[in-house]
Amino acid sequence: MKLWHHKLVIKTLSICISNPYFTHLFVGFKFVKMKNISKILIISLLGIWACNSADKQEQKSSEDTASKWENAGTEHRADSSVNHNDTDASQVQNYHQQTQTQNSLKLNDAEFKIENKDKDWALNFNGKTLLSFKNIKPTPFVGGLFIPKNQPIANHLIVTKFGDDDSKLFVFNAKGEKTIEVKGGEFFVTEHKGKKYLFTLQDTRSPLMAVVDIENNKILNKDIPLGQGAAMHAWYWQNNSLVGIKNNGKPDVIGNYKAMSFNWDKMQFDEKEITISGAQLSHLHEVKFDYRVEY
Repeated sequence: MKLWHHKLVIKTLSICISNPYFTHLFVGFKFVKMKNISKILIISLLGIWACNSADKQEQKSSEDTASKWENAGTEHRADSSVNHNDTDASQVQNYHQQTQTQNSLKLNDAEFKIENKDKDWALNFNGKTLLSFKNIKPTPFVGGLFIPKNQPIANHLIVTKFGDDDSKLFVFNAKGEKTIEVKGGEFFVTEHKGKKYLFTLQDTRSPLMAVVDIENNKILNKDIPLGQGAAMHAWYWQNNSLVGIKNNGKPDVIGNYKAMSFNWDKMQFDEKEITISGAQLSHLHEVKFDYRVEY
């Protein structure tokens, strides 16, 4: 055997021995004569290369799957720093307008109407402009002025504004007078001790919640912080109490959920954090929004 051949065999052998796959590959060659050792080593080296390639592909697939589940349902909600392509934004915007909103509404023969040109939006009332916003940028998918199909306040109009990381909820009476303006947008209506309340959620990078007394058309609390990063985004009823699940509605490593309970007397969430098990959560009733942007 020539000198360069000896060096190649020694180099190949050192690579193979350092790799765990070599042990398995070498078993298949243990009865082969030593004069064929160079062939064995070359075949082993090729086998190791194939196994390592398969390992890297499997690892990449696992990382991609983990990333997919990690980002599912959280990252979507309101980070305007995330870049979404125009196609996705357009699809969500169109779906929202078709399923959740209407272009106009009449109250006592007076008509409220949404006007839109490119990214400029306005709310008109009998030819008079009540609201006007220029160049609204979606946050993250939806941007504009909208009249929700669900209108829970009698003889009043609810209008929502999304975009610019500054979503809002407006209420107008039948005369076109603005009676409520709060940070919000998405909302649900509930009843507590015979009174009806509207909870509206400003779903932005610094999410807030506001509470409105529907019967008296009065803001009870317009600045309820919901936390950053581990914000409350899932809502349930527990023994007639409203509970917000933290960490974007996801459990911890042992399957428990961190939550905050709403204090009806103070009209805000209690500071003390509570823990709800996965089994307990499965028996709670999830809050159904009357109006929400679905991505």
